[in-house]
Amino acid sequence: MALGLWVATAHVAGGQSPSSLERGVYSMAQAARGKAHYEAFCASCHLGDLSGSLAADTGAPPLRGAPFLASMAKTGIASFFDHVKATMPFDDPGSLKDADYLEILTYLFDVNGFPSGPDELTLVDLPRVRVPDPAR
Repeated sequence: MALGLWVATAHVAGGQSPSSLERGVYSMAQAARGKAHYEAFCASCHLGDLSGSLAADTGAPPLRGAPFLASMAKTGIASFFDHVKATMPFDDPGSLKDADYLEILTYLFDVNGFPSGPDELTLVDLPRVRVPDPAR
């Protein structure tokens, strides 16, 4: 799938330039830790393959594919992180450490085909990370 760039938010933290998920904004080790957290806290609802258990208006939405990426692009990575932290896990929202939520997010990036890089993604980085527009 050819992916163009779309700036998810007009706000850029600290005047830093935006960075695309296509440029490896997380480390593979970080995503591997995220996979373990995902399996422990998310897979029971969102399923092991991230396809979700959405049925009509109930269940968990998919966390992979063009509709998911378009939604994350629209809200922005930082807002998506805040939403997940405030509402997940479903049975105990906000119960994980910020680092755990961040690692799960990087696992979602990995599963959605974005390359890893040498550095770990930090909370400070979130507002400046762009999501490629899956429609391009």
